[in-house]
Amino acid sequence: MTTQPASRTRPVTLPAALTVRELGDILAVSPVEIIKRLMTHGVMAAVNATIDFETAAIVSVDLGFDPQAAVPTPTAAANAIAPDEEEPDDPASLVPRSPW
Repeated sequence: MTTQPASRTRPVTLPAALTVRELGDILAVSPVEIIKRLMTHGVMAAVNATIDFETAAIVSVDLGFDPQAAVPTPTAAANAIAPDEEEPDDPASLVPRSPW
């Protein structure tokens, strides 16, 4: 049981990392078929295993798709100050307290 390669590749945008099931949903292919293709390339993965873009791209090409990397969009969380990059408190506004 083999699938015929498409005569024309279809573009598909893939994130940097995704699960086998998510890849199957994006490509409209059974996750079992994705796992078979992964196994032919020496990758053992379960349906809920996370694979990287390069691995997903190889499988996508095998199935007749033209994979493209998704461009990450900046989020508010990425623009916020990280906890280790907090601004120091003003010493004049600090109030002494007991250690208990």
